[in-house]
Amino acid sequence: MAIVCILMNHFNLYQKAENAASWNLDLNGLVPDHTAIFRAHAALDMEWLERVLTAIANACLERAWIGGAGEVDTAADSTGVKTYRYEDKSKLDKKTGRETAERVKSHLKLHVFAVLRLQIIPSCAMTPSGVADTDMPSSLFEKSKKLGRSFAGWRSHADGGYDSDRNCEAAFDTDMRPNIDQSGENGGNRRNVGKRFRRRAAALFDLWRYRNRRMVEGIFGAETRAHRLLCRYRKKETQERFGVLLAVTSNVRALNRIRCDAETAAAG
Repeated sequence: MAIVCILMNHFNLYQKAENAASWNLDLNGLVPDHTAIFRAHAALDMEWLERVLTAIANACLERAWIGGAGEVDTAADSTGVKTYRYEDKSKLDKKTGRETAERVKSHLKLHVFAVLRLQIIPSCAMTPSGVADTDMPSSLFEKSKKLGRSFAGWRSHADGGYDSDRNCEAAFDTDMRPNIDQSGENGGNRRNVGKRFRRRAAALFDLWRYRNRRMVEGIFGAETRAHRLLCRYRKKETQERFGVLLAVTSNVRALNRIRCDAETAAAG
């Protein structure tokens, strides 16, 4: 059933559970419905999913001949994704001063730490929409240590929303070089400019390399599927697993691309 959950996510077939019958899996002649898949999804072991994510990310890096050290562009970023679930939110009527409830589509936020160009995701997190971007990089970097690789010389790009002394320190702690948009010097929040790690990062900022950060948007365009996630997978007991499944299937596609490129080069 774990394989069913991964494949259903990979092929975006949550609305058509009967497609699982065509995968020749040993399901004892049974075809799981939506409820069975949801229950299996909720029972997936998070540590196992994290190990799967790490193994596929490492396979991608090894096949792409990315060693332990060297200049590798990475990025930390997030995107808001709209779900099919509705929730009640209060809205203040400025004329009457009264609060009224309205039904709106709920949102989640997908956070990733990605190796650019190859679109590999070593770590990710799915959170409620209210979680601030600047709170996530340290945990994403910590999860990425499971790769067992040296990040020396790697550059970690991020936009101005991540411009804090704490995030710069987290990048330096993993031997990466933070390359964060200098929002403080462009009229933004200037409170971090004089702090130790933020000042050190500012001296290393490379505007030309920072342009590579935009490539992370390619992951969001492919994985959020027009900014919609299916309603069953928005629930609290499954949203974290769903985020990791998105990263697993994204890495599977990246591994397939790398393999195809290698086979084409060998044949040519």
